[in-house]
Amino acid sequence: MVRRILVIKLGALGDLVLASAAFAALRKGFPTAELTLLTTPAYLPLMRACPHFAAIRLFDRDRPFLPEAFRLRRELAGGGFDLAVNLQNNFKAGLLARLTGAPVRAGFQKGLGLGLLNRPVRYAPAANALENLNRVLARAGAPAAAHLELYLRPETEAAGREKLSRAGWKGEPLIGLHPGSSREWPAKRWPANYWARLSSAIEKRGWRPLFLGDRAAAAETDRILAQTGTRALTLAGRTNLEELSALIKLCRAFVSNDSGPLFLAAAAGIRTIGLYGPTAGKRHAPPGVTVLEAGLECQPCYRRDCPRPRCLESIPPEAVLRRLSEPATAVSR
Repeated sequence: MVRRILVIKLGALGDLVLASAAFAALRKGFPTAELTLLTTPAYLPLMRACPHFAAIRLFDRDRPFLPEAFRLRRELAGGGFDLAVNLQNNFKAGLLARLTGAPVRAGFQKGLGLGLLNRPVRYAPAANALENLNRVLARAGAPAAAHLELYLRPETEAAGREKLSRAGWKGEPLIGLHPGSSREWPAKRWPANYWARLSSAIEKRGWRPLFLGDRAAAAETDRILAQTGTRALTLAGRTNLEELSALIKLCRAFVSNDSGPLFLAAAAGIRTIGLYGPTAGKRHAPPGVTVLEAGLECQPCYRRDCPRPRCLESIPPEAVLRRLSEPATAVSR
């Protein structure tokens, strides 16, 4: 009988949010087991309201790996885990699973494996991310994952409304906009002048544009707002992950480049439109997302930088607005 389970998911943001479907599946498959999550300090605010875990352990990826791994081994030595589930597709996470001492270790195996996992799964690049997670869950003895989840404390939702009010929100329907991407992937960014045109068109429909994201998204937002005279709200660069999640949940719809906030919006259950260029939307987008991509011969190229990203330039703002205006979207809820 499985009594104690350690689930390993260290990041990144979008992958962690996608894994929320696996967390729920493990709870369903092992309703009486005690679940512990192993993640990184950056994602603790996002996970502390998750009802599936009895405890959350932290692994600091900014520290040297081996000292941190052996510290974790000492911390987990008395855990008595019957099952370790590695949802992180790299060798180091497999080693962490082995160090738990769990007799059953299911998960993604990278490289030779070296016996770190005894129920290994090779990540299938041609499959989408949820299908790959379900292959791990099957090896762990859990049912398939289905729906993403978003974990929020009531006080965080209330704080989000207060922050919006201070920014000038008067209760208009919000359309969330995320123009950023990770620093390593500038090729994922839809052109700034397209965001400016979309923002203007959204306001003409009686909705209020709300720009969100991290500090990199804030810098991009400044470039966008310099090109438009709209009354767009911006809280980009002014929130932590938990606050960002709460603000996204308040939106009627959300438009984003291929990035972590796109997954938060999908988990919130609102209408979500993903703009895909160098990466394959049908492979990487979370369930429920409307994928917009140009379908050029060069796609997907997975180039991190591109002097002329024709793929994203071929998605006009009017195409996004049409999707936002469809009667079945969450804009009308």
